[in-house]
Amino acid sequence: MKVRKKDGSFQEFNLEKIVRSIEAASDEVGEPMTLSDLNNISKEVEKKLKALYKDEVSYAEIRDTIVNELKSSGFSDVAKSYSDF
Repeated sequence: MKVRKKDGSFQEFNLEKIVRSIEAASDEVGEPMTLSDLNNISKEVEKKLKALYKDEVSYAEIRDTIVNELKSSGFSDVAKSYSDF
């Protein structure tokens, strides 16, 4: 799956980037997440994006999916920090 970035370029979907960005957002709000939390949320995000059956997704679709997953998992402060990135 390809990701359409803000500048219009494409790159390959990278789950590790999602994990790192969620981790950075959680650290920023002083609510560090366990490795298990990070992996569970990122895997769920990947599953939901793949369920769209698209060859490409936009950064906005990824961001919105991550924010929604964080909120539904009880990490509202992290979701806010992530969406402000």
